[in-house]
Amino acid sequence: MLLAIDAGNTNIVFALVQPATREIRARWRIATDPRRTADEYAVWLSQLLQLEGYTREDVTAVIISTVVPRHLLGSSMNPIRSINWTGYRWVATDGFNTITLDGTAYSETFDATGCSTPVTVTVAQINRITGPGDEVTEEIE
Repeated sequence: MLLAIDAGNTNIVFALVQPATREIRARWRIATDPRRTADEYAVWLSQLLQLEGYTREDVTAVIISTVVPRHLLGSSMNPIRSINWTGYRWVATDGFNTITLDGTAYSETFDATGCSTPVTVTVAQINRITGPGDEVTEEIE
């Protein structure tokens, strides 16, 4: 089933929709609170699904609409961490040699012995659903 989410400035409305018939099977509303974490929403929604006799596995697709500005949802440098966040992708290259490392640490050490200078280092956060996010790049001499 489709989980439709309408994130507004005052409320967030969740609806479980049967795509073939467009029938709304369940609907829930919660107050928008920028202090609430993605994990809190996940626990809240999981419990409501269970009360209606559904599981997270019943949700096969999600669509979100919002009027909330991106800066209230987090930015590329300070994103909301959710159950879908898996870490960082670090890439170092001199244009010929490339080293890629996925990890959860805020900093990483590379053995760039085979690279010539300058080396370009790019970091992106990884979401298990959407993949790498916005990149931050720095050139090192």
